[in-house]
Amino acid sequence: MLDNWIVVRFSYDDIGERPRQCQQFLQQLLGKLYGLGSSEKLALPLPASYRELLRWGQQRERGSTFTPKEAQHLLGVSHCTARKYLQHLLQQGLLEQASGHTRIRTYRISSKVAQLII
Repeated sequence: MLDNWIVVRFSYDDIGERPRQCQQFLQQLLGKLYGLGSSEKLALPLPASYRELLRWGQQRERGSTFTPKEAQHLLGVSHCTARKYLQHLLQQGLLEQASGHTRIRTYRISSKVAQLII
């Protein structure tokens, strides 16, 4: 719990006798944590890998940049796939080019992401 873990306890009997109830509880918990949230902010429907990349970028120090290699390690995908994800987010205006002209070497989260629920 000290490292922001959420501990969910189920008894062995509950799992055996009421598995659907346990499953629904976990789905509600995940919906609360990763759902679209309140309507006061703009919600953007993105695949989970894109949302995770933006969430990770928001948690970094404000204005800090990151490379495609860091995104590759975060998502556990190939270098080409990571670049494809970054290019897609760049085209939507959710990422900004931080360095490089012909070839983008680093990215940063745009100010538009602050108004989104990811």
